Amino acid sequence: HKLNTFGKCSFEHDKPFSLCSVLDGKGSLICNAKEYQLNKGCNFIIPATIDNFNLDGNLEMIISHI
Repeated sequence: HKLNTFGKCSFEHDKPFSLCSVLDGKGSLICNAKEYQLNKGCNFIIPATIDNFNLDGNLEMIISHI
């Protein structure tokens, strides 16, 4: 599904995995007390071992999962 964020957003994660692609914007992924910078063109996987995460910034993303 398509996701747009503006500022800090918290998410619960209960999928086997999620494939994430940043279509536009910039921000950060905060997960397990670590921060990862995101910008247009970034792709990343959120594995099943992650129960929750935060996104901060203005991001347009596609997130795919089963």
